[in-house]
Amino acid sequence: MMKKIVAMLVSMSLAFTAMAVVHPQTEVEAKTKLVEPTNKSHCALCNMVVYRKNHAMGAYSAQAFTKKGKRLFFDDAGCMIIYESKRKETLKKYVRDYSTKKWLSVNKAYYVKGNMTTPMDYGYAYFSTKKAAKNYVKSHKGAKLSSYAALKKQRKNALRKCSGC
Repeated sequence: MMKKIVAMLVSMSLAFTAMAVVHPQTEVEAKTKLVEPTNKSHCALCNMVVYRKNHAMGAYSAQAFTKKGKRLFFDDAGCMIIYESKRKETLKKYVRDYSTKKWLSVNKAYYVKGNMTTPMDYGYAYFSTKKAAKNYVKSHKGAKLSSYAALKKQRKNALRKCSGC
């Protein structure tokens, strides 16, 4: 009887260990699940409303996480870049795909700079595929493919304008 109990405990222990290896998740990782902003969400930089995906301006919302897992929302990705720069902090950053409104990492996005009206007038839209970005450029006069580096360069001018930020 004792051997059966020991065998069962060892078996359970191995099962729990295997589950931990298959699904390792730190407390910070658990907090960094991408979610939709609420109707009470405000930009962490300028305190403007952060639009949800069903709003026309929701295509430009951004979401980021600090190293400790604190979630931040931004009404425009430009605000996110300024926030990061002013605090000298590296954030884990996400923008919305313009077409699907799904979150995507800034490192995987294709950038388009255009004459579009965005919440803080940075004028960038983001796409999950290069083809979608090129199609947008073709159908919108003045739009051009861009990059994260170009958005970051724009922050210097934005910092001068952003007196209340």
